[in-house]
Amino acid sequence: MDEKSLNLTAESILHKVFKKNVKGYDPDEVDQFLDLVIADYQAYDEYAKEVQNYIQSLETKLKKMQDEARERSVDLAKAQARLQGVSSDKDRTLDIQTVQYIDRLERACYQKGIDPRTLK
Repeated sequence: MDEKSLNLTAESILHKVFKKNVKGYDPDEVDQFLDLVIADYQAYDEYAKEVQNYIQSLETKLKKMQDEARERSVDLAKAQARLQGVSSDKDRTLDIQTVQYIDRLERACYQKGIDPRTLK
């Protein structure tokens, strides 16, 4: 709620002057009532300021968290880029088994007197 949308403020209520009329209300009673209205407005104003401060603190925290999330996203992208060239453990196991298999075949070729580098 914006202060500009309110019709009255604590100050305007405090300084309100009623016209005196012979058949009018008791001025003391009106004054007591207006004191209550002023107290309510003051409490409302204080609450509105607290809410505004709370909102600002939440917006600050949100911005900080968004900045941190962006940093984490950049870090994640960098880490993923570095890991693209790295094989998984499963791929490494398969690579090791393949190298061992080729080694066994080369040894068998050498034992039979064949140079495996000359094979096509």
